[in-house]
Amino acid sequence: LQMRDEATAMREMADADLAVVRAETRGKIAELVAQITGISRLRSLYTGSILPQAEATAQSARDAYQTGTVDFMTMLDALMVVNGYREKLQSLDAQAGSAYAELEMLTGTPLIPGNPPVNQFVKGGSQ
Repeated sequence: LQMRDEATAMREMADADLAVVRAETRGKIAELVAQITGISRLRSLYTGSILPQAEATAQSARDAYQTGTVDFMTMLDALMVVNGYREKLQSLDAQAGSAYAELEMLTGTPLIPGNPPVNQFVKGGSQ
């Protein structure tokens, strides 16, 4: 009877561990989806308004420098701002890629076209 009780307790413990892993996985998936959504919105903001405004400012600074109305440092600062925003876009793309990769790992489903299925890399998976 004690062995049966021990086996029952071990089974309940395994069920509880499984429930915890499932809850953590669901929570991480929700977190990654929110992260991807936020990155997408921020990227749209950068490409839709911030970067075009910075590029227009840089072009104005370049034109003003050519006519001699602003100094070289003003033009250079405007160009550096544009480069900073472009760098931020690259950083956002990298963050989104990492989030997608982690989401693929958690779901076991390729989310980006061209990615091989996860079971290809698992021992005994289809090849």
